[in-house]
Amino acid sequence: PKGFLDGLIERAVRLCDADAGVVWRFDGDAMTFVANPTHPESVGRSRPFQGEVKAMLAGGDALRVEDMHALRNRGQEVPDDVRSMLLVGLRVD
Repeated sequence: PKGFLDGLIERAVRLCDADAGVVWRFDGDAMTFVANPTHPESVGRSRPFQGEVKAMLAGGDALRVEDMHALRNRGQEVPDDVRSMLLVGLRVD
């Protein structure tokens, strides 16, 4: 059954005319996949957050990266199938 987060992702993907979407939990040093309808096997996996992405999200800013592959040149890990990304923080308050 589709959960709340999957529905949220579906609406965000439609709104942004994107190919896919995910929800991560960001704890300041790492991101953990909470919902990923395209790759459900990734849910629960964590990876470290790096550099400017970490700084911008920690500050509460939305971040749009048009060319994720350019980040590889700065030493950041980027999946081969991700070309651009929009990161928007959801706060619990």
